[in-house]
Amino acid sequence: MKKLLAGFVLFAVSGWFLLSLEGCGDECEASKQVSADFRTYNELYYFDKENGKSIEKTKIVEEDTFMLYSSVTFEALDENAESYEWTVGNDPRKRTERKFTLAFEGLEILQENPISIKLKIKKAPDLKCFPDDPGIDSVTQLIYFLSIADWPILGKYRGFDDIDPNTIFDIEIYRDSKSQDTFVANLPNACNSNNPGIRLGYSTAFEFALTNFPPPNNFFPPLIMNCYVQDSYKKIGGLMLDRKTIMIDYEFTEGGLSETQRRHRIFKGIRI
Repeated sequence: MKKLLAGFVLFAVSGWFLLSLEGCGDECEASKQVSADFRTYNELYYFDKENGKSIEKTKIVEEDTFMLYSSVTFEALDENAESYEWTVGNDPRKRTERKFTLAFEGLEILQENPISIKLKIKKAPDLKCFPDDPGIDSVTQLIYFLSIADWPILGKYRGFDDIDPNTIFDIEIYRDSKSQDTFVANLPNACNSNNPGIRLGYSTAFEFALTNFPPPNNFFPPLIMNCYVQDSYKKIGGLMLDRKTIMIDYEFTEGGLSETQRRHRIFKGIRI
């Protein structure tokens, strides 16, 4: 009987010890060491349709490569640090916000390219779970800038719309030398309009939003409207991770401006 009781007590103590370890493990699993990780991104603005209205939306495009003359947001992932200290390239100024946005303008940016971004943070560490954590961490990342001539999305692509994979056609994303605007030509397929194409609106290095139809000679409304829509609804596109495949979510009209004639397509193509 004594042996049985002793065994029971030992089992109970062992179970309590294991539960205590498990509880400690769960507590430390939710804890993290002090880390200066951060992300860099552009904000891509586009329009979507909700409840019959055109609503402006924002998409975060997280990258380390940006176009010259664009605004880049820097954001520390730790929201509760005691202090933040940013060093941006050769700029002697120190920034102390958790999140801020800078406009990178001027060709001199390309001379410093790539630009190093360093973040240093301080925070009271969780010494129970990480006894060796000094409470200070820093990390440096590089960001890269491209000129318009090196814009990766420019070029010709061969592909198809999602509703008809057997019909292959080419599109071209090009920059007009006179207007300095960027257009997507031959979208939709076999468009007979005399206009240059669907104009790109706000863009990042690898993604873009399509803006509403550009009327010729500033005449509004244009007489030829068989290929495009006036309203800015969901029209957005970009390169995939291989930087050769493009996808464009777009809309157009057939034969007029009626809402019932609006067509939705997703184009997928490969650079040629």
